[in-house]
Amino acid sequence: MWLREGLLVRHMNKMHDEDRYKNKKAELAVDMDLGIHLISNKNWFYSLSYDKQLLNDEHIDVVLYYLCKKSKYNINSRYRYTTVDCLFKSKIDEIYATYAKVGSEICVANVESDIRDYINGYRLMAAIPWNTIDNVFIPVNVEQKNHWVLAVLSIVERRIYVYDSYRAAGHNSYVRDEIQKLAQLLPMYVSMEIANNSDDTQDQDIAYDVTYVEDIPQQGSGDLDCGIYLLSFAEYLSEGEGIPVQYLDSKLHRIRYGALLWQYAAKKIEEGAVSENEAPPRMMRPPARIDNSQFVRID
Repeated sequence: MWLREGLLVRHMNKMHDEDRYKNKKAELAVDMDLGIHLISNKNWFYSLSYDKQLLNDEHIDVVLYYLCKKSKYNINSRYRYTTVDCLFKSKIDEIYATYAKVGSEICVANVESDIRDYINGYRLMAAIPWNTIDNVFIPVNVEQKNHWVLAVLSIVERRIYVYDSYRAAGHNSYVRDEIQKLAQLLPMYVSMEIANNSDDTQDQDIAYDVTYVEDIPQQGSGDLDCGIYLLSFAEYLSEGEGIPVQYLDSKLHRIRYGALLWQYAAKKIEEGAVSENEAPPRMMRPPARIDNSQFVRID
């Protein structure tokens, strides 16, 4: 297998940010174009495909990007969704921290404008405006626990569904803290950008309800598979059938994602395709004007 070529004998003993390959054996002869990222090193595929490896933002973003394309071009699907990248939650964190700091004079107007661009479909490749879909897949990194969870915003229900692959005492409170940031801030931005028949001025001040989904596959303690569980949950949900399994074979899903992305990128090289042929370029608009009279109350 191409991924095993040049591996160190003790590659499994390496730290997550260390090279697992012999000298210069990890470098790819040609960059692999995965739409939103160019991959030049086999270690990227190694971390995705091998057991007990942490996934980084690029892994999460690439798979969610292709799920977003699946939704965009599958116009006959009754389950309408879009995705955001990992940077979205980081921007929410920045805004939340500023509003939570009493007397802060830090301006986050540009960051808030970025959130509005996400909602209107101006921020990402293959993005879908939120006013045309029902659900938004949001990857959430719980930094204190080095853990990934999937948050799904149901715009119609005004509710966030949380799919967490590891529930335990001493863990759940950290997840709740991160989800609460989304639940408190998103109502204002969604109501500002999406016209509907509800009373938007009231909706801005009402936090979204949160449901922590039960009876879904759980990873073992210390398995480092949370990123694969997040992506697998998102893929299952994209079919509109919920999570149909009680057990998730993380090793199989790793191998599958790694092989599919490699084969897809290799085919693009062979056919001379470029990402611009796959998805429309990002739409740009002038920076949004932020009404300084609008304030967020952090409870």
